Amino acid sequence: MKLRAEGLGLRVAGRWLIRGCSFELTPGTVSVIVGPNGSGKTTLLRALLGLIQPDEGKVWLDGSPLARHSLRARARACAWLPQRTELPWGMPANELVMLGRAPHLSAFAGPGRADELAVTAALARVEASDLSVRDVRTLSGGELQRVLLARLLATEAPLLLLDEPTTALDVGHALALLELTRELAAAGHGVLMSLHELELARRYGDQALLLRGDDAGGYVLGSVNEVLTPAVISEVFAVGAKIIAGELRFHSTVT
Repeated sequence: MKLRAEGLGLRVAGRWLIRGCSFELTPGTVSVIVGPNGSGKTTLLRALLGLIQPDEGKVWLDGSPLARHSLRARARACAWLPQRTELPWGMPANELVMLGRAPHLSAFAGPGRADELAVTAALARVEASDLSVRDVRTLSGGELQRVLLARLLATEAPLLLLDEPTTALDVGHALALLELTRELAAAGHGVLMSLHELELARRYGDQALLLRGDDAGGYVLGSVNEVLTPAVISEVFAVGAKIIAGELRFHSTVT
């Protein structure tokens, strides 16, 4: 199962966020999208999911245009963790995670034993089993993020798209999440996520897509070591950058 963008172009308010971009999300890899604030990371993820239409190019899922796949088929193939999730009413955390099983349920049958086991396993995998019966309205931002990640895992989709998933997480849980993305890739999933933390993107990603935010749709695509270089980072983010002992280090260029 692959998700492929071909000649993708996205424009907002007359400015190109990205233009002429072609890349694939393939099983067994972690790809990261990085870029300055407002460069279009969320917009790109939404276009890849078919939530908005690109201005140029096409998105393909498993060899055919994304638009030809039913919503249920898309949901079974691609799971989505948005940056923000509105919860209009309260419910136990395990019921929120159960919503991730919706693509697998018929219109006339409730969840079965397999669905319950998937929910239990997903909560355990993100260290949120103790939150199972808590009302989601009582959860902290970090706790809710872990429950939403469990919902993503409960879908059992082969392709996972995450928009700034470390938001609201403490350092320990953020690193645990990123380690989990590597485990998921090793198990055959394709993972695509946007990140602000460039060093973490370099450490945990295989491929990087950097949006320049230059209004012309410029981007840099390649392996994380090819894209997240001191020269590129300094140019795009206006900070000094060096690689010391294999890790990125930053310093202000303001004098």
